[in-house]
This record gives sequence, C-alpha cells and structure tokens, in this order.
Amino acid sequence: MAKRDWGVAVPPSEREVQRQYRVLKMMVDMHSMLRGRYSRLSLAVDLLLLVCSVLFVATAFASDEVLGLIGLEPSASRVAISVAAVCAFLLSLITLRTGWKEKAALHNDARERLTRVVSTFRKARRDDGTWPVENLEDLHESYWAVMEAAANIPSSSFLGLKAKYARKKAVSEHIDDHPCCPVWLARLRLLLKGIARKSQSDNHTDHAPRDS
Repeated sequence: MAKRDWGVAVPPSEREVQRQYRVLKMMVDMHSMLRGRYSRLSLAVDLLLLVCSVLFVATAFASDEVLGLIGLEPSASRVAISVAAVCAFLLSLITLRTGWKEKAALHNDARERLTRVVSTFRKARRDDGTWPVENLEDLHESYWAVMEAAANIPSSSFLGLKAKYARKKAVSEHIDDHPCCPVWLARLRLLLKGIARKSQSDNHTDHAPRDS
C-alpha cells in the first residue's frame, strides 16, 4: 500500500503514519458510538415486543368473567389485545427491516479490529511520539487492512459522530488541565468558547475588505 515512484516502493512518511494513528483512534470511538446506538434501538424494540407479546398471551384466552375479576372491561380488553397483536407484528417487521442487532454486531467487530491495530501502533510508538522507520511500512499496511475490513460508517452519520468525538476529546483535555472541574461545566465552558470564537470569526469576515 506504500506509494510508488517510477516503480520503486516509497515507504510511508512519519507524518502519514501519525495521521493514520489519529484516524484509527477516531474510528474506534465512532464505531463504539454506533454500536451503542444500534444496541439501544434493538433492545428497546425487543422489550416493546416482549411487553406486547406477554399482554397478548396473558389476555387473549381469558374469558369475560376472568377479565371482570381483575377489573378489566371485556370489550376494552379485546381492543387492547388487538392493538397489542398489531404492535407486536409491526415491531417484528421493524426488527427484520432495520437489522439493528446485526448492525450493532458489525460495528462491535469493527471496534475490536481497530482497537487491536491501535494497540499495535502504540506498542511500536517511541516515547517522543514517533515511530521507528523500520516499522512504518508494517503500520501503514495494518492501517489499510483494517480500514478495508471494518464496517463502513454511514455517510449521513459521519459528521455528527466526528463532532461528538471532537467534543469528547476537547472535554477530556480540559479535565486533564482542570481535574476538579465537573464534566458538565467543562462542556459548558467549551461551548461558550466555541460560540465566542465563531462570533469573532463572523465579525472578522464582515469587516474584511472586499474587492470593488
């Protein structure tokens, strides 16, 4: 995967490997977020399906007398049973169509693969944050191998996930500098700082000289 110049393999640069290391760490977090998102959606649907199924089974074969004994109106109970059956059917279709459980498993597999490669980068990394020249090619190959094997990040989610990762990283660095600062306050400070920078940037753009 190294660049080639007139048929001669050129080893990847230190700068390129540094970039790949940053991308790998970001991708680990992105896949972790997607795994959590799809796992929560899958669990929510499974729990709702379980509730609807239990409600249907528990009341479908009960007589009007039994329903009356537990304080339920027979006619209203029959409507509830029908609604529960329809909901269970719809939830089953949602599970089949969305494949959230399978997507969660794919992103978990990608996270594990990427984590192993990040560990390889870290083990080869020197104390000054650089890598030995003799390891650059192997690290470069490992990067491309795992990126090709890992599940894709949906393009519609990429920017949002990248923004979350950047905020998480900024909050972590802020807490490193201010260990006693609560997480919510660190987020608020960074939010206000970002708004102030955006306002300054807009003002600078508005007052910049324009070509006549």
